[in-house]
Amino acid sequence: MKSTKKTAGLVLCAFIAASLMLTAVSCINGSGDSGTEMNTVTADTAASVIKGVTGEGPHTVTVTGAITAYTICAMKDALKSNSTAKVELDLSAATDFWSICSNAFDGCSSLKGLSFTDTATWHRTTLSTYTSGTETDVSDPAANAANFTSTYKNYYWYKN
Repeated sequence: MKSTKKTAGLVLCAFIAASLMLTAVSCINGSGDSGTEMNTVTADTAASVIKGVTGEGPHTVTVTGAITAYTICAMKDALKSNSTAKVELDLSAATDFWSICSNAFDGCSSLKGLSFTDTATWHRTTLSTYTSGTETDVSDPAANAANFTSTYKNYYWYKN
């Protein structure tokens, strides 16, 4: 009986180790410092991938699926914890995404680019009601990163 439990435990450990190795290989691909790494991930796994990228990059992380306030907070925390990586965050494949709260990417010095699917009719405002905003061009990923981390970091962003 003991050997059956021990064998089952070893098989489970081997399975978990193999799964983790497969995840690492599929998420961290590319060539490190010498070129751009491209990762397409779901909104649920975006933060863990951002935390796991190594080397300066740049690393392009394309996020698919529904983006929530929790997703944004998790990506912010990941960007702040991995400050040596240069990350270009591509939200152009995201769904159900129409607003970003103020200070969403404050302190994220590793964020070097931020892309949106539809760059028309994005607005920024100081009102948490997401009204009375100024239409803002979000077609330049590098400018977006600067706007969200510095220039307009205290603004709420929404799409009409």
